[in-house]
Amino acid sequence: MIKITSFGSGSSGNCYLIDDGSSQLLIECGVRFELVKQKMRFNLSKVAGMLITHEHGDHSKEINKVLKTSAIEIYASKGTIDALKVPSFRSNTMKNKVPYKIGTWTVTPFDIKHDVTEPFGFLIDNQVGERLLFLTDTKYSEYYFEGITHMMVEANYSIESLVQRMQS
Repeated sequence: MIKITSFGSGSSGNCYLIDDGSSQLLIECGVRFELVKQKMRFNLSKVAGMLITHEHGDHSKEINKVLKTSAIEIYASKGTIDALKVPSFRSNTMKNKVPYKIGTWTVTPFDIKHDVTEPFGFLIDNQVGERLLFLTDTKYSEYYFEGITHMMVEANYSIESLVQRMQS
């Protein structure tokens, strides 16, 4: 069963941990990394990698701390990796709609609409058939995903816009 931990969500910083009991993934690094390590009791041994959606600071500002104080590898688009200047020996460049095996997870990045170089959302599958959709900072997703068991959406919203969209 997927266990989700939020270390922070919103304009001040985003960071999440997903755990299937065998391996873990960190998603985003916009929250103070020392706090993340403390909340994880300094046990990063099961972390198979860190997914980054895009280069805005509330999603990536702690990237240098992650690189300097852990062995965690970064997974993101070429545009995001280049914008963040992640060294090639610590980064894994992901391509749109190509599945990647990271620990016990299969992660499929997909393009989203945002005002940055090459942002991604993630479709994340585990070995027991659970499927998590991670979507942030986008107006909408042009894709339809089947079999979603968990959904994580971080967004600013306007209730008026949502009501208007639902009525149309």
